[in-house]
Amino acid sequence: SYFKYRENGEDDGGTWGIDNVHTTDGSIGIGYSTNPRVETPPASKLIVTNSTIHNAAQNGLHVEHAITVEVRDSSFTQDDDEFHTNVFIGNQTKYATLENVTVIGEDLTFQQASNLIDGRVIDSTVITLNPNTDQAIENATHVINTYVETAGAIAINADHVIDSTIARFGE
Repeated sequence: SYFKYRENGEDDGGTWGIDNVHTTDGSIGIGYSTNPRVETPPASKLIVTNSTIHNAAQNGLHVEHAITVEVRDSSFTQDDDEFHTNVFIGNQTKYATLENVTVIGEDLTFQQASNLIDGRVIDSTVITLNPNTDQAIENATHVINTYVETAGAIAINADHVIDSTIARFGE
């Protein structure tokens, strides 16, 4: 239940697609990385569609060094705090679209995406089960028509929040 792609940096990169993958348990559900000793290929792209990752021990989706990330019609969920099925988009990502995505458990973060130009969360649901999670959606550029439920101090940390709902639970 672990799907990992590692770009070798020998060309301009390419597209790695995950479609209709469904896993339960395991370490990281889907991982994408590039050799840290090489420059991120300019055409590196991850596309995830129609997939379900449930009860990952570390991350439901962990992306490092993909210029473009597209996730659609997919879910990353967990039963309880024993798991950490979050979505992590980081490092060299410049463009990310997560549309009709469900994250139940931890958070959806662009925290490490220092080169992010456009990071959109559209028509999605993010519910944090851990009351110690500070931000349900972190460092997105746009959150559009998305439902967020959290006990964290900051529900959404984004440049633009449009037609979204925030629900609070716990103390």
